[in-house]
Amino acid sequence: MQEIGRIAEILSDRLALAELRESATPNTIVTVFSRSAPEPTLAQKYQLEHIDIPKGELRILARQKGNLYLLESFRETIERTEVIRPMENLLSGIMGMEVRKQQAFGPASASLSAPTMPIKFRSSVEVGDLIALNV
Repeated sequence: MQEIGRIAEILSDRLALAELRESATPNTIVTVFSRSAPEPTLAQKYQLEHIDIPKGELRILARQKGNLYLLESFRETIERTEVIRPMENLLSGIMGMEVRKQQAFGPASASLSAPTMPIKFRSSVEVGDLIALNV
């Protein structure tokens, strides 16, 4: 990942202040990640200097001053259809149910199996974590 800045401060359970080395526009989604030294076996096997571990995504809300930006955590929503009750009539094959559509949080982007080469890192976003643009 190409680092463009760092988390400077955590302001609340959903807001953070970031220092970015390049200008960014509101509503841009950035990835927060940590850079960890790999286990010696992994480093030697793949000639790795570090591993960039994504922690999540934040949305840029606004530029504050200079290179400081306010970021927020978010969850995308999806439309979910729910059958409320079946209706019994002659046209039940076509119009046989009452349906309600609502917005709900979407699923996780991936489900991974058990680690083959586990590494230790904190999954929560912390001061000093790195930031990359989503491309």
